[in-house]
Amino acid sequence: MSKTKDKPGKDGEDAGKSGKGGMMKIIIGAVLLLGIGAGGAYGAFAMGLLGADAAHQEPDEPKLVLKGEADPYPVPGADAEKDGGAPIYGDGGSKYRTAYYSFEESFTSNLADSPGLVQVELAVSTRRDGRVLQWVRNHELAIRSAILTQLAATPE
Repeated sequence: MSKTKDKPGKDGEDAGKSGKGGMMKIIIGAVLLLGIGAGGAYGAFAMGLLGADAAHQEPDEPKLVLKGEADPYPVPGADAEKDGGAPIYGDGGSKYRTAYYSFEESFTSNLADSPGLVQVELAVSTRRDGRVLQWVRNHELAIRSAILTQLAATPE
């Protein structure tokens, strides 16, 4: 028995099949890699990581509003002024307007380790657009609870 003897099944017909099978695996692998790369590129474009929109997109957060400029997010009911006149902004101070929200009810709480009480009336001010005051109005109960918790923990 020599070592150079042909093994059974390595004839010309079988050798052609194994060559085609190896080539088919390479083609399928290349197509899969191209598909994965295309999917990753599409995902990056969709998330805004790539492309022209990624550099020009501003974060969606409240912006400063200049005096005399219209608020892009007006608070409902804020249009009616108490004395009926439009606000007059002076030349001094900040170039941005200040908007206020006053809590309707006062805050009353016991002081920590004391029979004393404290009662305060609060208002919130912002120089940002109306979204801030809308959020304060929407979350007034949570803000009131947090303020009362701090007041109750205050010693006399």
